[in-house]
Amino acid sequence: MNNYKNNSPYTAAITRGGFLYEETIALLPLFQSPDRVALLKDEKVNNRLLKINAETSRKKAINEIACRYDAVSSSFWNDYLEMGEDDQKAALFLVILEMIDIFDDLAAKQENYGVEFTYHFDADHDRFIQLDNGWKIVLSRGLEIFDKYSRFSLSNTRQANRRCREFSITYIQE
Repeated sequence: MNNYKNNSPYTAAITRGGFLYEETIALLPLFQSPDRVALLKDEKVNNRLLKINAETSRKKAINEIACRYDAVSSSFWNDYLEMGEDDQKAALFLVILEMIDIFDDLAAKQENYGVEFTYHFDADHDRFIQLDNGWKIVLSRGLEIFDKYSRFSLSNTRQANRRCREFSITYIQE
Protein backbone atom coordinates (compact mmCIF):
# COMPACT_ATOMS: atom_id res chain seq x y z
CA MET A 1 0.00 0.00 0.00
CA ASN A 2 1.41 3.37 -1.02
CA ASN A 3 0.84 6.13 1.47
CA TYR A 4 1.14 9.58 -0.06
CA LYS A 5 -0.43 11.35 2.91
CA ASN A 6 2.75 13.15 3.91
CA ASN A 7 3.19 14.52 0.40
CA SER A 8 -0.33 15.92 -0.03
CA PRO A 9 -1.78 19.09 1.47
CA TYR A 10 -5.37 18.14 0.58
CA THR A 11 -8.32 17.17 2.75
CA ALA A 12 -12.01 17.11 1.92
CA ALA A 13 -15.27 17.43 3.86
CA ILE A 14 -18.87 16.81 2.80
CA THR A 15 -22.02 17.87 4.61
CA ARG A 16 -25.33 16.02 4.55
CA GLY A 17 -28.91 16.91 5.50
CA GLY A 18 -30.67 16.62 8.84
CA PHE A 19 -32.85 13.79 10.17
CA LEU A 20 -35.93 14.45 7.93
CA TYR A 21 -38.22 11.92 9.63
CA GLU A 22 -41.60 13.49 8.77
CA GLU A 23 -40.43 14.25 5.25
CA THR A 24 -39.33 10.64 4.74
CA ILE A 25 -42.72 9.34 5.87
CA ALA A 26 -44.51 11.76 3.53
CA LEU A 27 -42.40 10.87 0.48
CA LEU A 28 -42.00 7.12 0.96
CA PRO A 29 -45.05 6.23 -1.21
CA LEU A 30 -43.57 8.32 -4.04
CA PHE A 31 -40.21 6.55 -3.79
CA GLN A 32 -41.92 3.15 -3.85
CA SER A 33 -44.06 3.99 -6.87
CA PRO A 34 -43.18 2.83 -10.40
CA ASP A 35 -43.71 6.51 -11.36
CA ARG A 36 -41.09 7.64 -8.83
CA VAL A 37 -39.29 10.09 -11.12
CA ALA A 38 -42.43 11.88 -12.31
CA LEU A 39 -44.00 12.00 -8.84
CA LEU A 40 -40.86 13.41 -7.20
CA LYS A 41 -40.47 15.95 -9.98
CA ASP A 42 -44.08 17.02 -9.39
CA GLU A 43 -43.45 17.30 -5.64
CA LYS A 44 -40.39 19.48 -6.20
CA VAL A 45 -42.50 21.91 -8.20
CA ASN A 46 -45.96 21.73 -6.59
CA ASN A 47 -45.18 21.05 -2.91
CA ARG A 48 -48.21 18.80 -2.31
CA LEU A 49 -46.74 16.69 0.53
CA LEU A 50 -43.71 18.32 2.09
CA LYS A 51 -45.13 21.80 2.70
CA ILE A 52 -41.64 23.29 2.55
CA ASN A 53 -42.13 26.74 1.09
CA ALA A 54 -38.69 27.31 -0.44
CA GLU A 55 -38.34 25.25 -3.61
CA THR A 56 -34.56 25.02 -3.15
CA SER A 57 -35.00 23.59 0.36
CA ARG A 58 -37.67 21.21 -0.91
CA LYS A 59 -35.34 19.94 -3.65
CA LYS A 60 -32.53 19.45 -1.12
CA ALA A 61 -34.81 17.46 1.20
CA ILE A 62 -36.02 15.25 -1.66
CA ASN A 63 -32.47 14.65 -2.87
CA GLU A 64 -31.27 13.77 0.64
CA ILE A 65 -34.15 11.32 1.17
CA ALA A 66 -33.40 9.81 -2.26
CA CYS A 67 -29.81 9.12 -1.15
CA ARG A 68 -31.10 7.39 1.96
CA TYR A 69 -33.78 5.46 0.10
CA ASP A 70 -31.24 4.16 -2.40
CA ALA A 71 -28.66 3.28 0.31
CA VAL A 72 -30.69 0.29 1.54
CA SER A 73 -32.86 -2.42 -0.04
CA SER A 74 -36.50 -1.92 -0.96
CA SER A 75 -37.44 -4.69 1.50
CA PHE A 76 -36.06 -2.51 4.29
CA TRP A 77 -38.55 0.23 3.38
CA ASN A 78 -41.44 -2.27 3.25
CA ASP A 79 -40.55 -3.34 6.80
CA TYR A 80 -40.13 0.30 7.76
CA LEU A 81 -43.77 1.04 6.91
CA GLU A 82 -44.91 -1.68 9.33
CA MET A 83 -42.93 -0.23 12.27
CA GLY A 84 -44.18 2.09 15.00
CA GLU A 85 -42.93 5.66 15.10
CA ASP A 86 -40.12 5.06 17.62
CA ASP A 87 -38.86 2.07 15.64
CA GLN A 88 -39.08 4.06 12.41
CA LYS A 89 -36.91 6.80 13.90
CA ALA A 90 -34.34 4.24 15.05
CA ALA A 91 -34.39 2.57 11.62
CA LEU A 92 -33.94 5.91 9.86
CA PHE A 93 -30.95 6.55 12.07
CA LEU A 94 -29.54 3.17 10.97
CA VAL A 95 -29.93 4.23 7.34
CA ILE A 96 -27.87 7.32 8.11
CA LEU A 97 -25.28 5.03 9.76
CA GLU A 98 -25.24 2.91 6.59
CA MET A 99 -24.39 6.05 4.65
CA ILE A 100 -21.63 6.75 7.18
CA ASP A 101 -20.18 3.30 6.43
CA ILE A 102 -20.14 4.22 2.75
CA PHE A 103 -18.28 7.46 3.55
CA ASP A 104 -15.89 5.61 5.89
CA ASP A 105 -15.03 3.22 3.05
CA LEU A 106 -14.52 6.17 0.73
CA ALA A 107 -12.23 7.86 3.28
CA ALA A 108 -10.14 4.70 3.68
CA LYS A 109 -9.68 4.38 -0.08
CA GLN A 110 -8.65 8.02 -0.45
CA GLU A 111 -5.84 7.65 2.08
CA ASN A 112 -4.00 5.57 -0.54
CA TYR A 113 -3.81 8.72 -2.66
CA GLY A 114 -2.81 11.07 0.12
CA VAL A 115 -6.27 12.57 0.57
CA GLU A 116 -7.62 12.90 4.08
CA PHE A 117 -11.38 12.64 3.54
CA THR A 118 -13.62 13.79 6.39
CA TYR A 119 -17.36 14.41 6.57
CA HIS A 120 -20.03 15.59 9.00
CA PHE A 121 -23.81 15.90 9.00
CA ASP A 122 -25.19 19.43 8.94
CA ALA A 123 -28.71 20.41 7.90
CA ASP A 124 -27.97 24.11 7.53
CA HIS A 125 -25.51 24.10 4.64
CA ASP A 126 -25.29 23.22 0.99
CA ARG A 127 -23.26 20.21 -0.02
CA PHE A 128 -19.66 21.15 -0.53
CA ILE A 129 -16.09 19.95 -0.46
CA GLN A 130 -13.81 22.00 1.77
CA LEU A 131 -10.12 21.71 0.91
CA ASP A 132 -7.51 22.62 3.50
CA ASN A 133 -5.67 24.80 0.98
CA GLY A 134 -8.38 27.48 1.25
CA TRP A 135 -10.63 26.37 -1.60
CA LYS A 136 -14.28 25.39 -1.21
CA ILE A 137 -16.11 23.52 -3.98
CA VAL A 138 -19.91 23.92 -3.81
CA LEU A 139 -21.84 21.19 -5.60
CA SER A 140 -25.36 22.18 -6.64
CA ARG A 141 -26.53 18.55 -6.65
CA GLY A 142 -24.19 17.14 -4.09
CA LEU A 143 -22.79 13.87 -5.35
CA GLU A 144 -25.96 12.93 -7.24
CA ILE A 145 -24.75 14.04 -10.66
CA PHE A 146 -25.45 10.79 -12.52
CA ASP A 147 -28.77 9.59 -13.92
CA LYS A 148 -30.08 6.36 -12.44
CA TYR A 149 -29.02 3.16 -14.15
CA SER A 150 -29.74 -0.53 -13.76
CA ARG A 151 -27.49 -2.62 -11.56
CA PHE A 152 -26.81 -4.75 -14.64
CA SER A 153 -25.76 -1.78 -16.75
CA LEU A 154 -22.18 -1.22 -17.86
CA SER A 155 -22.51 2.11 -16.06
CA ASN A 156 -21.93 0.23 -12.81
CA THR A 157 -18.35 -0.51 -13.77
CA ARG A 158 -17.54 2.11 -16.40
CA GLN A 159 -18.10 5.70 -15.39
CA ALA A 160 -17.66 6.75 -19.03
CA ASN A 161 -21.01 5.04 -19.75
CA ARG A 162 -22.93 7.07 -17.15
CA ARG A 163 -25.20 9.90 -18.25
CA CYS A 164 -24.71 13.03 -16.21
CA ARG A 165 -27.49 15.27 -14.88
CA GLU A 166 -27.30 19.01 -15.28
CA PHE A 167 -25.48 20.58 -12.31
CA SER A 168 -23.15 23.39 -11.41
CA ILE A 169 -19.92 23.61 -9.47
CA THR A 170 -18.77 26.79 -7.78
CA TYR A 171 -15.16 27.25 -6.71
CA ILE A 172 -14.52 29.71 -3.89
CA GLN A 173 -11.15 30.64 -2.44
CA GLU A 174 -11.67 31.56 1.18
